[in-house]
Amino acid sequence: MEYSSENAKSVYKSKDPMMPKRSTGSEGSAQCGARSHKGLPEGSKAPHVEYMAKEAHAEHLCGDSEWVPALKQAQEIPLAVLERNKDAASKAFFSIQPDRPFQPYSKIKQLPSEPLVTFVERLTQAIDLQVKNEGAQEQVLEEMALTNANEQCKASILSLPMKPAPASDDMLQRNPSALGLLKVEEQQVPIATSIVHRRQYRTTRDAVIPIHEMICELESQEVVSKTHSPFNSPIWPVRKSDRGWRLTVDYRALNEVTPPLSAAVPDMLELQYELESKAAK
Repeated sequence: MEYSSENAKSVYKSKDPMMPKRSTGSEGSAQCGARSHKGLPEGSKAPHVEYMAKEAHAEHLCGDSEWVPALKQAQEIPLAVLERNKDAASKAFFSIQPDRPFQPYSKIKQLPSEPLVTFVERLTQAIDLQVKNEGAQEQVLEEMALTNANEQCKASILSLPMKPAPASDDMLQRNPSALGLLKVEEQQVPIATSIVHRRQYRTTRDAVIPIHEMICELESQEVVSKTHSPFNSPIWPVRKSDRGWRLTVDYRALNEVTPPLSAAVPDMLELQYELESKAAK
């Protein structure tokens, strides 16, 4: 199908002999406009969905007939119509009811060995289907996550400050997984008697403030701490693709005097079996 506009009126010309011909002129515009209002009651009536005097029709969004390639078809459709169609499709997809009777979200409880993340995912899926008010879904999720959590996770959640009430992200950070943290043997790295002190490189003026903010943030998170050590490795700011800065440290001089350390490499199959056994419990 070829699409053209003349005197702010839609005119269709069909190349396919099997397709019915459309009326042209004001009559065609009225018919197409009526069909548009029937297929798109909100989008076609809004004043901002018309673009270059071309009305949005049901074929544009449903992909009926051989109109034009999909990419060009999307370019011809006003952005407001595409956004409404996308939102409507997303809501329709996530509102699909399961074939089997779904369990009420108030009855979903965390198993004794179930990670909190898995429990919250099950709870979120049920709440999205059963609570139609999107503004209340987050509040219901936080209340049910605290009420139906197992004793171990509930004790950790209750240790959070209650004023204001802990959010779901805070709960997940307190109990990220039932597998625990990585456990490795403590290693002792002997250092040489000579002091390794390298002068700081000259830093560009644009990087001074961002790097200082990064260091303060790492210090507040107790990742780094202030020290009076005579050792020093220079900081090397690196510009990122988004025009931000990445904090790197040049440890090459320190690595030269550090004895090589050979540590046992963990058996990946053994770790996999351990994870599978914990997940099956």
